[in-house]
Amino acid sequence: MALLAAKIIISFLLAVTITWFAERKSLHWGGIISSLPNVSILIMFFLSLEQGAIFTANAAIYGVYGIMGNIFLASTVIFATFYLSSIPAVLLGVLAYAINGFIAIQFLPANHFTALFSCLIVWLLFLFSWRNIPQVKVHQVIQSKTQLIILQFFLIAFFIILTTSLAPLVGEAWSGIIGAYPSITTTIGFIILLKYGGAELRSFFAAAIFGWLATAVYIFSIAFTYPSFGVWSGTLLSFGIALVTVIVSKLIQKRCICFNG
Repeated sequence: MALLAAKIIISFLLAVTITWFAERKSLHWGGIISSLPNVSILIMFFLSLEQGAIFTANAAIYGVYGIMGNIFLASTVIFATFYLSSIPAVLLGVLAYAINGFIAIQFLPANHFTALFSCLIVWLLFLFSWRNIPQVKVHQVIQSKTQLIILQFFLIAFFIILTTSLAPLVGEAWSGIIGAYPSITTTIGFIILLKYGGAELRSFFAAAIFGWLATAVYIFSIAFTYPSFGVWSGTLLSFGIALVTVIVSKLIQKRCICFNG
């Protein structure tokens, strides 16, 4: 119970902090930070402690496939915000994530390298597709009402409890898919959509793609670092690799923008 409470509190504090940063400093960097393996670290770490390193390594295959679902979720919400209100748009995105998970489990190979390669292809396609989404800023911060803060807490708590309780029941594949779900990014995006509108949400989600690539690399790498170095050292090493991935991907994007300019 204490571990569960710790996971919920840490995740909620992360969400509140990143929301504050995104609103007051940069939606772009807020999107990147929110999509780093923040919750994935907690989920995979505790999954390894509770279910074992082998279980987590096998779940990691579908965790990488789940990152593809993150991109499909964001793309669906970005498109839907032009035509639908906030709640239907986000629910449609969650449905896209679930469909991606079902397809991955039923039809895609259970191979770490195939999963990472597939995710990279999807990442590149949507990076190109989202290149013209403008980076906007929040010019006048709207203070969050108590109801929104409570909603944010319950959304985070629901996801953490769901992931923790379902892992022993649904097996390695669905544990990986569920563990990769972008709970913090989706929750913050939903709050931004409610408070400001579609343009701010699209800017936030378009930046999140860089953090999701890092999360895919993180989940991929723990399949090898956990068995080799243990949970603690494997977590630190994989997170370091994820941070390098963000830096390199941003440098590549900057170089491409300069080249096109």
